[in-house]
Amino acid sequence: MTTPAWVNSRIQFDLAAAIMAANGKLHIDDALIIAATPCVLVDYANEPDSNLRYICRAMRKFFSNNPRYVQFTKAAVAEGLRREWLPELEVEEKAQMLSDFQMVPSVDADGYVIFNSERVANCTKKEHPDNEKYGDGAYTVTDQRKPRTRLRKTEAPEIFFHSSDDDGYIYAPLKISADEWYAIIKDASSVVIEFLKCYIHIPDGQASCLEIERMFGIRWENINARNTALGRRAQSMLNIEVYEDRDMTKDDNRRYWSTPMLRGRKEHDGFRWQMRPELLEAAKRLAAEEKWQPLTRVDKYSNHAQGII
Repeated sequence: MTTPAWVNSRIQFDLAAAIMAANGKLHIDDALIIAATPCVLVDYANEPDSNLRYICRAMRKFFSNNPRYVQFTKAAVAEGLRREWLPELEVEEKAQMLSDFQMVPSVDADGYVIFNSERVANCTKKEHPDNEKYGDGAYTVTDQRKPRTRLRKTEAPEIFFHSSDDDGYIYAPLKISADEWYAIIKDASSVVIEFLKCYIHIPDGQASCLEIERMFGIRWENINARNTALGRRAQSMLNIEVYEDRDMTKDDNRRYWSTPMLRGRKEHDGFRWQMRPELLEAAKRLAAEEKWQPLTRVDKYSNHAQGII
């Protein structure tokens, strides 16, 4: 009988074999396809949640919404994942997902996995059952993922520009309701949810990326990337565009950070943000509904580790 634990061991075997075949140069996209393909063998509807911990959250969500993959051959599954699943992921999301597997805990600047050579060397070469086929069907695009829901039915994007106040804070004059934010984050990726968990119990939702790193042990670059990913998602769903200034012919003028954030400015410990109160309200509502697992404070200023949603 196929179980999530069996699938996890199969993933380890397949990743090790792929790393060897690629002479240690396995791209993250290929690694994710290899890791995800055996996941179609799991019965997500009937498998207890305690067993599903072996399958990372983003994969569980995708396959729960796309059960048709159990009908496909292994090659067709991989084709479908590459066409439907990977294009939806930001680079940082891909790296976060792959870190679930200790054999390949991170990715280098060129997009190749950094692997644990001892685990690869010790990985069994014994063939798993059902090596070539997961089903009988060929891949089709009849159930391809739908584009993001457009929350505002405007014909053309609404344009906004950055302004600054007397205290040196930069902001974009956006009006986004808590209900709109709720719709934006409801089906967001696990790394965006983790980003929101960092802010919802910080006073006024105000902290720099470096402060978040010290508090929760998440690299400041990842915090920055997740804020950008959420801003990009929000602008797409709201049909808005935000620019640093009015010279829209300039390269690198588009801005995303100021959509989730009410305002920000440079300070001694880096760029300090304040999250929009409507977004915080929506995140707290979703946290209560979905019973988000808490993050743990790791900073030295805590007398003991304390759970924070």
